[in-house]
Amino acid sequence: MTGTDQGRSSEVVAVAEEREHHHEHHHEPEAQVRRWVDYLGAGVGLLCAVHCALAPMALILSPIAGVGLLWSEAAEGVMLWSLIVLALVSGGAAAIKSKRLTVVLGFAISISLVLVSHELAEHDHGDAIGWPLASSILGGLGVMLCHLWSLKLQRARACCAV
Repeated sequence: MTGTDQGRSSEVVAVAEEREHHHEHHHEPEAQVRRWVDYLGAGVGLLCAVHCALAPMALILSPIAGVGLLWSEAAEGVMLWSLIVLALVSGGAAAIKSKRLTVVLGFAISISLVLVSHELAEHDHGDAIGWPLASSILGGLGVMLCHLWSLKLQRARACCAV
């Protein structure tokens, strides 16, 4: 074997070890949990936006279709608290890992839009027209986008951590 063949062989081994390390790092339990939190959070954010967008029509149709539970205060409470808890977990982890607060700021703005609509404006689905409705929809979509942004940052860190 010549010196160049040995050099290439050691390069191939180094690249293989690097890929194996990257693969192991990408599948650490903490990274998997963070990804699932963001996938779940993005889904809840989208569900919140769709829920609020359909609320005026759903109040009329839900007694007919028998899905009134979806627009109950209990269902809204579960959705709202899920939105907040998942955003806190994801935003906190993103801030700790990346040392940047941009994702946290995005979550704060989005959650604020939802809370302003539901609490300060006394959001009532029977009268959900105008800025409270728009605020809820934008807030839910914002939370979804922040979770997707957090996923993108996780992938970028995993690729660069090798």
